[in-house]
Amino acid sequence: MTKGEKMADNKKRVIGVTGGIGSGKSEVVKILRNDYGAHVILTDDVAKALEEPGQEAYKDIVLMFGEEILNPDGTINRLALSEKIFSDPKMLGIINDLVHPLVYMRIKQEAADCGADLVVVESALFLENAYKIWDELWYVHSSEEVRVNRLMSMRGYPRERAMSIIRSQPSEEAFTQAADHVLYNEGDLDDLKGRIHALLDGGT
Repeated sequence: MTKGEKMADNKKRVIGVTGGIGSGKSEVVKILRNDYGAHVILTDDVAKALEEPGQEAYKDIVLMFGEEILNPDGTINRLALSEKIFSDPKMLGIINDLVHPLVYMRIKQEAADCGADLVVVESALFLENAYKIWDELWYVHSSEEVRVNRLMSMRGYPRERAMSIIRSQPSEEAFTQAADHVLYNEGDLDDLKGRIHALLDGGT
């Protein structure tokens, strides 16, 4: 019995994949797409699409932050928006309250409508009521040192920046409490694939 509520179509399996930066959740999603034919939904991409001109969140965001956050072509300048948001801690909560329910509904609809038997939703954030989107949530876990080394080698981040980003994200305890399964990712690719296969077959 998982924390999630089963979707109406029992033939469809919807898996949420979450984890902190550098944990390897994108690699897990890639394996599920390439090896198992999963239909993949990225919450970041859904949120960005909802903020495009004519989409549900666009008008409210512009009303909230003003036209100075717009590019000359009318699209939202994400750097200008982020500066507005992070200049006032309350603004982050306000925009999350605006965008997250829309993201939740868009993802739920896409998961229901797609023809795939396996749907994977990658989400770095815990959306309110997000557990209702998927049947189970996988937390991709790697130690802080492994994550720091990945960010340094793959993204070129200084150690201090990598550690600062990691420690600003939800704690390991928060991820673990939210998840149905913990997927440890500190070995090689074959080890990761083996752990994924075990989870898909009902293992832990």
